[in-house]
Amino acid sequence: MVGWTVIVYAEQERILMQRQAAGGFVMAWFAGFVVLLLVVSCSTSITGLEPKRRMNAGRDTAGDSSNALASGEISMPVALVNDEAVSREEFGELVAETSGGKILNEIALDRMLVKRFARDGMTFTKADVAREESILTSSLDPDPDQAVRLLRILKNRRSLGPRRFENMLRRNAMLRKLVQGDVVISEERLREEFERWYGPRFQVRLITLDTRNEAEKVLRELRKGVPFNETAAKESTDISAARGGLIAPISAKDRTYPSALREVIPDLYEGEVSPIFPVEDQFAIVQMVERIDAAKVRFEDVKETLRQTVRRGEERRLMDVLVAQLLDEAEVIVLDPAVERAWKRERSDFP
Repeated sequence: MVGWTVIVYAEQERILMQRQAAGGFVMAWFAGFVVLLLVVSCSTSITGLEPKRRMNAGRDTAGDSSNALASGEISMPVALVNDEAVSREEFGELVAETSGGKILNEIALDRMLVKRFARDGMTFTKADVAREESILTSSLDPDPDQAVRLLRILKNRRSLGPRRFENMLRRNAMLRKLVQGDVVISEERLREEFERWYGPRFQVRLITLDTRNEAEKVLRELRKGVPFNETAAKESTDISAARGGLIAPISAKDRTYPSALREVIPDLYEGEVSPIFPVEDQFAIVQMVERIDAAKVRFEDVKETLRQTVRRGEERRLMDVLVAQLLDEAEVIVLDPAVERAWKRERSDFP
């Protein structure tokens, strides 16, 4: 395990990228949108259940190739490698093994969403899809130019071509429309969010270890005066080890961090090293670097902005729940062995 899985805002890949670069302590989780791989289009089974055909472009005569293609006996290859064809069957088999489960999830979810909309008598429009794109770009960065740049990076990272990007927006527009009426935002929740963003924060260094024995050994060394940053760089299993264990400033109200950490840090003075405490399947030690005072911001001045932020987060949470529910309800019979293996791997990730 390379650190704790921290759910940052579900729709903010920007925060993920920034923390990976500067703050650490973040596993790559992009729950902001359901992102699935592109379906490979082919005229036969994706794994090539029919016998494979290999077509050498340099040896086939133009007439034979044209006749065969026209009759459907062979299909256009997806590529040529050293003048030798890579058939759709050969290519599709590898794609199915690698990402067939994700592809099937995408198809199943799309069909279940259409079914749910029909059952509930709901419709969606191009305006809903455009709004979804606006939600995505504005969540990346308030500066439009920066948002466009980050969106381009996001598309490259997630291999989002035009078709996949459009499908993703449509799918999330439908999910959001289904759950938005269920979002309830209390005054208490808004106050909590205010404390998270504008209340006191804490800059700490972190060490995570796989066993308590290892943690006890490290803690003894720290109490002897061995520098925390050097020990973190040498011993910690968290990604922040590369920065001497330094992680981005956090709030004790920030639920995206483990509760054990949020309970320990408020009582530490600057320079103090914490006792060992468990986090998931690991053991952690932190050192207080700096206690950061609350920002001079009035709750009423940012209340509506916070309400929108909380709404987006709650919608995202409910959308994730609905995705799992719809996929559980889908009656999927997988006939292709390679796709079935990939499907089982993919489904194991859902609760």
